[in-house]
Amino acid sequence: MAFVPNEKFTELLALLKTGGTSIPRSKTPEHIAFAKSFPANTLATLTLDQYCVGKKSQESFCWWIERGLQSVLGRYMPGTSRGHIVYFKPDGEVYKNRKLRDLSDTDALQYTLKIQSAIANADVTKDLSWIDDDEQLYKRAGVTPRVTIGDGRKLRILSCYNPDAVLPISSSHHLKHFLELFGCPVADIPKVEQPVARSMLLRELFFSAQKQIPGITPYDFMHVLYSPTAGFAPVKEASAEVDDGSDDESVLLPVAGDDEDSELPTGLNTILYGPPGTGKTFTTIDEAIKILDPEFYAKNESERESLKERFDDLVANNRIRFVTFHQSFSYEDFVEGLRAETDEAEGGQIQYVIEKGVFQAICEDASKPIQSATAKLGVSDSPRIWKISIDGTGDSATRQYCLKHGEARIGWGNVGDLKTAQLNDPSFTLGSNDRSTLELFGNEIAVGDVLLCIGSNTEVAAIGIVSGNYRYEATPPSSVRADYKNVLPVNWIVTDCNFSILNLNSQKRFTLKTVYEITRFSWPELLKGLSAAGVDLKAVGPTEITSAPFVLIIDEINRGNVSRIFGELITLIEPSKRLGAKESLTVTLPYSKKPFGVPKNVYLIGTMNTADKSLTGLDIALRRRFVFKEMPAKPELLDKVTISGLSVGQMLRSINQRIEVLLDRDHCIGHAYFLPLDKDRSIERLSAIFKQQVLPLLQEYFFEDCERIGWVLNDHRTKGEPFIRSGGHGSTSLAKLFGSEVAGGLRDTRWAVNEAALTSIDSYINIVGVSE
Repeated sequence: MAFVPNEKFTELLALLKTGGTSIPRSKTPEHIAFAKSFPANTLATLTLDQYCVGKKSQESFCWWIERGLQSVLGRYMPGTSRGHIVYFKPDGEVYKNRKLRDLSDTDALQYTLKIQSAIANADVTKDLSWIDDDEQLYKRAGVTPRVTIGDGRKLRILSCYNPDAVLPISSSHHLKHFLELFGCPVADIPKVEQPVARSMLLRELFFSAQKQIPGITPYDFMHVLYSPTAGFAPVKEASAEVDDGSDDESVLLPVAGDDEDSELPTGLNTILYGPPGTGKTFTTIDEAIKILDPEFYAKNESERESLKERFDDLVANNRIRFVTFHQSFSYEDFVEGLRAETDEAEGGQIQYVIEKGVFQAICEDASKPIQSATAKLGVSDSPRIWKISIDGTGDSATRQYCLKHGEARIGWGNVGDLKTAQLNDPSFTLGSNDRSTLELFGNEIAVGDVLLCIGSNTEVAAIGIVSGNYRYEATPPSSVRADYKNVLPVNWIVTDCNFSILNLNSQKRFTLKTVYEITRFSWPELLKGLSAAGVDLKAVGPTEITSAPFVLIIDEINRGNVSRIFGELITLIEPSKRLGAKESLTVTLPYSKKPFGVPKNVYLIGTMNTADKSLTGLDIALRRRFVFKEMPAKPELLDKVTISGLSVGQMLRSINQRIEVLLDRDHCIGHAYFLPLDKDRSIERLSAIFKQQVLPLLQEYFFEDCERIGWVLNDHRTKGEPFIRSGGHGSTSLAKLFGSEVAGGLRDTRWAVNEAALTSIDSYINIVGVSE
């Protein structure tokens, strides 16, 4: 791509000129020590102790690329220990990526080292596209295909072994951000699966800057990109790549999933359930990508930004749909319903149109046929279907000519070329339907669309695929009506079929308008209808249903009236009742009267907040048809997060243990609320979490029973500031409010949150309690 400097690039150059230059990163003491300990040509021979994180020693390869070179190349945060593929767990056992678990510890290490060594020894002056291609990477490494490494790790290894030639940015998402920021057209930005290609493209921008400012290094370039004052970095990630000079220990969070059970394959119908703040909706991204692109997930499971970008791509391609159930959500929203709209072509009359819900839409997309024969016929991926009358509904010489010579024609030849004609010219005396017909025929119908030539107001006589662009023919053939000068090339695949359209078209007849779009059924539905009616489809070829999976995410599935939303389809989602199964079932939908079944490649992933409704309170029909994955609170994920001597993990553990006693485990508080403390370990952040999230939850759980809220927070044993002040502390006395005679018979139920406790670390330490 030829880089075209924009205003932001000019700003970047100005900052680079004033920022000075640093010594080449390869000359720094840290990098010299790294290169001496782990030369690229011996990387494949490392032992477990030399490679793995997880022990106290800071001499491992993984420690060096994550922390040891931070001051030289900026930060690299693999997100979780899984990004290392192999590491020591807290109990001393070796964790291996699930694709390597049939190998010994040493063999698993050697496998991933061969891949990482191939990247470390790459010649960065040549084409590096092979690193983004797993098949080529496996071949270069000399290993059988199992699992590679994440996008961020590929980029980090390249920069670690080529610090003076490769930009030290290990986030594919950030690379995309910078490319867009400095003017690269979105269409030219490589896909999320091509992080190295993105890095090389941004490097071209660095080279352009280096020509104007000799001496700047890739690190200098990166440092300005992430400067908090420059305003170039992604909004939520400012300074994320730049070392801030702190020596805090890297918190590679343990993963809920180091055990085998957490990696069981996702079922067709799955519900993630647990109390608030346990990452249920967050986890749906992982679960969806496991289903739709398991290879991508296997190598990027610790690269959250790459996973999210891949998820967004799949959403854009309609492979993933998302819906949230609520009390007002209904069958009409989920499956199909009626929607009122005004038809301007019919004089503004109100019509009730059947509209597909999200579930029907994804099921139809999942069952679209893949037809190589159809593709050869020229049908587009999402063809529009058009009704056309060629010289009326009866047989005629004009229609016969069109069917024989691969054309569709309409009249109004006096108007001229429809691409340039002024249809509102009063001299043409065109009605609204006439103008609409001409506009559609000349400008809307596209190559790959489907034409239905009618034989009566209920039957289709011929079906064709538009194969070329509109043209105006001033002199029609002699056997064609003289005014039929408007032409579309068409490949007529079915003729003389006399196919009734009523069942597909919701019992609606064709109208008199010459050309209009039909929206009540799709191309796949038309093919099914033709096949069921015995119409000869040899020209279409054999139909093969796609096996590509689709995912529908239903957030807060327990908040909707499941019986009302699913209706009769609750039976059809069972694996044994899916289309293609031995006991498959279909139903007739109530509005469109069409047969409907659920394809076996549609996956349902629901989330359920157990604080709203427990598992036992769910609709029995729903419980029988879904498998359930518990998402419990995991205080252990916070055990390494400490604030002035307070273990956040132990504090959350104590809170949840008390909630389990006073209520139940469904009302625990999730660890996700406290994860921001990993990066901001301040009393201010902790106070905000308690004030805005934890205390409101406790008030809801205990119906503002201040005594029980205080028990959960251990206020009754504090020697300092309690979180809950009760009994009207600091307020007007009951005697003053009601008089002593009335006040004597009243119990003061007033309470308030004590702001002083929210900013006192001792109050939080008191939550943990004392060992007895």
